[in-house]
Amino acid sequence: MLVYDFEVFKYDWLVVFYDTETHCLAHVINNIELLRSVYNYYKNEIFIGFNSRNYDVPIFQCILCGQNPYDLTQHIIADDKKWFEYEGSERFNEYPINNYDVFLGLIDNGLKTLEAYMGMQIEESSIAFDIDRPLTDDELSKTLFYCESDVLATYQVFLQRYEIFQSYVGLLQEYRLDNYYLNKTRAQLSAIVLKAQKRPVSDDEFAITFVSTLNMGKYQSVLDWFKNPKNKNYESSQFVKIAGVFHKVAWGGLHSFIGDYKMSASGPKFSLKPIDVTGNILNADVASYYPNLIKRYNFMSRAVPNPAVYNDVINKRIEYKKQKNPIANSLKIVLNSAYGAMKDKYSPMYDPLMANNVCVNGQLLLIDLIDKIEDYCEILNSNTDGIIILVKQSSFEPIIRDKCNEWSKRTGMELELDNYLRLVQRDVNTYLAFSVDGDLKAKGALKELSALDNNLAIVNKAIKAYFIDGVHPSITISENNNLIDYMAVVKLKGKYKQLLHMRNGKMNLIPGKYARVFASTDTLNGIIGRGFLNELDKAQTSLFEFVDGENEISWKFYKFANTPDCIYIDNSYIKDKPIPVELNKQWYIDFVCAKLKNEWNVDLSDS
Repeated sequence: MLVYDFEVFKYDWLVVFYDTETHCLAHVINNIELLRSVYNYYKNEIFIGFNSRNYDVPIFQCILCGQNPYDLTQHIIADDKKWFEYEGSERFNEYPINNYDVFLGLIDNGLKTLEAYMGMQIEESSIAFDIDRPLTDDELSKTLFYCESDVLATYQVFLQRYEIFQSYVGLLQEYRLDNYYLNKTRAQLSAIVLKAQKRPVSDDEFAITFVSTLNMGKYQSVLDWFKNPKNKNYESSQFVKIAGVFHKVAWGGLHSFIGDYKMSASGPKFSLKPIDVTGNILNADVASYYPNLIKRYNFMSRAVPNPAVYNDVINKRIEYKKQKNPIANSLKIVLNSAYGAMKDKYSPMYDPLMANNVCVNGQLLLIDLIDKIEDYCEILNSNTDGIIILVKQSSFEPIIRDKCNEWSKRTGMELELDNYLRLVQRDVNTYLAFSVDGDLKAKGALKELSALDNNLAIVNKAIKAYFIDGVHPSITISENNNLIDYMAVVKLKGKYKQLLHMRNGKMNLIPGKYARVFASTDTLNGIIGRGFLNELDKAQTSLFEFVDGENEISWKFYKFANTPDCIYIDNSYIKDKPIPVELNKQWYIDFVCAKLKNEWNVDLSDS
């Protein structure tokens, strides 16, 4: 396998390759014939890139076709258009590439962010991509250095996500697809396996079919809300008390809100109430909820000629799970991406009506379940595919289980019931659930962090240590000497054009779009923020003036949230770095204690 990355300038282009077997780096600069030789020699191998599906693959093919890669780059980046809309892209298929993209779309904020989380150096190239001349040898050398760093980082991301790659390979093997299909998204692979044929877009997406097994009981008004024509738009939602707890019911799913609710002119306002509950707690999850709704109620996309194919995938996965065959995990790609594909207007499976049928009936069936058991429990958490309840008294648990079984038989959905001893919850998406067998279920801001999700990890660790073992944050933080746990990664986005850092009483321009920041004990190191060129009244606050030669530049400044008032920046390799004297651990202690007080209602000021 070859990991690769292209860099394209107005008069130059280059690509770096990394062979995962020999661990050798190689590059090609402005040499079409050499690149074509590399392609011909390795074209049956797998090429691994970051966001390569949308950029590096078409650039690779564009060059092989003898076209100008800079024009395509401008089309993709500057004009924000799809590569397949580029004039001349119809020839790209002459050079098929077995590409695998490690990029996970909205989950990722960019390769540099992941490099920062992994503790790698994130210093960026100073060579502008719009230079109106050929690069000098020195500029080419610097560009190669940074490109090699990105290629090696891409390989590390690939290793961190190797199980996802294995699931892709397993799916291709199961359905005898060649490696070219590695370049497809999960939704695209699902459409291929299910043999979807794109259908004309219809205007019936709100013509919901309400399943006949529904029995809404006292909550019939919730179903009636979905029937009301004035609510048939994606901005509409309703807030309703269900089992004494406020719930938001909408076209995107069901969510509970524990706390105070007030209606204002701009809409509902909640002040959430965190909870820490011990007792007989039941977690009722619906197994493979959306896939089984699709199967049981025939909600498969109408672009799939034979919906039974989807049912076959479900049955095959069940059988493989019994056999402990790893292909069972591969089949999840098809099952779990089908719903999203029906909402994706670029997918052959696009069918918003069927997606709405799944989502709406899914939440109505959960409300149906709550209606049957609410006399015997308290609702602690209601979400897309399950509920968490507190059983009012031990004698009620068998009754609840019986009613859950009745609901399952009637609806065709399988409920998985797990017992917990304690639930610590900030909101519907962030909680710790303590199982009777000692396992811990952590969600949202308290989930188990990975090397690719490592921002302010010390906060996650200190809060969990407090709730799990009762350890004060000051102890957790004072004993933790892993520097990478203390970083906060900031990035320029949207209209913001410049990183700004106050040092020695002056605002300094920080090169690049990324910075890894730490709390500093040095008061000469001030706040960090981002800005854009100011076009507003100079009397306005938060303006900083710079003199660049004879030109005065004004920036509108905004501080990054969750960053200290005194910070230092370290964009170098930090994985093995010791804790510096400058690191201000007290800031992290105060920050965690403030979060516990403001978000979890835990006051440690006297402890």
